[in-house]
Amino acid sequence: MNLFVEINDQKYPLFIFANPIMKSAPSENDQDVIYFKAGLIHEVGTLRLKSNQTLYIEGGAVVRGVIRATDAENIRICGYGILDGSLEPADGPDRRHFVVLEGCRNVTIEGIILIEPPNWMIVLGDCEDVQIRNIKEIGHCVSSDGIDIVGSRKVLVEGVFLRNNDDCIAVKALNNPEPRNAKRTWANDVRDVIIRNSVMYSAEENGGNCLEIGFELRTGLVENIVFENIDVIAVHGFGSVFSIHNGDRALVRNVRYENIRIEHFYDKLIDIRVVDSPKWNEDKVKGSIQDIHFKNIQAIEQPFNSGYTCSLIGGTASSTVDHILIEDFYLNDKKINNEDDLWLHTKHANHIRFK
Repeated sequence: MNLFVEINDQKYPLFIFANPIMKSAPSENDQDVIYFKAGLIHEVGTLRLKSNQTLYIEGGAVVRGVIRATDAENIRICGYGILDGSLEPADGPDRRHFVVLEGCRNVTIEGIILIEPPNWMIVLGDCEDVQIRNIKEIGHCVSSDGIDIVGSRKVLVEGVFLRNNDDCIAVKALNNPEPRNAKRTWANDVRDVIIRNSVMYSAEENGGNCLEIGFELRTGLVENIVFENIDVIAVHGFGSVFSIHNGDRALVRNVRYENIRIEHFYDKLIDIRVVDSPKWNEDKVKGSIQDIHFKNIQAIEQPFNSGYTCSLIGGTASSTVDHILIEDFYLNDKKINNEDDLWLHTKHANHIRFK
């Protein structure tokens, strides 16, 4: 079980991460295992993984540095230890993402705790067949996205705890934004992504979203994205719990949110829009959004911002939002039956149904 304990007005919460007994730890004598022992702080700088390698951080070990893998297969990052990015520059031209896997296949990341990231925490760029299980993240810096799924396919995220000062989950498609020598693009279609059985917390210092698709969607198709059985502790800033921001050419379709509980949100509950941001978007022709399904959602609106919070669904005359089903959606124990119940504002949005 992963717990977030907040007592009255104390400044810092307590995180309690209780793991199952490790039954399949790799051997430190295996030549394909990079093994970091407990009781030590290991400073690695940049650690690069190759095909068929396992990185094991034993419970009680701290590894300081960043992780990279390019065009690797059958790699595993695991253990109950801590990956610490606090030695990395948190701003300026040398700022880097924390864990970046690109062009990788058959990847498992499980068990580890990630803290003090310099930037985005886990980035999957043009990856396929990835499983991320039972990781825990505590990110405080601005832009500490939790898991960025960029131009990737067949991704399963389950049993994770993400506390981020920006988007918790971000599904994107864009060219690699991190300066480096490789030529690989991450501007590929995204499909078959599942995020389930997890806990999310989008912190108060930034305007990040909790479950985000966008803003950068420079590809043809983003489809078959599922968020299910998720507890959202809070979305404190000016972001949204459920958000799709399509500012490029992609067609976003077949997205499902099911069995999700929201304890607190400050500004927006649903934010599904076709946008055109000079900062984030490049494509001149904008895509559209269609076939979005909300089912069994329970949200609590705090008394101090009742009547202030809202939801937005909007497209343009040529790039519309179509076919939104809102089913068994409850706000403060009241079932949502129409747009007014949700404080929903719409523009160029068609076939919005309540059930």
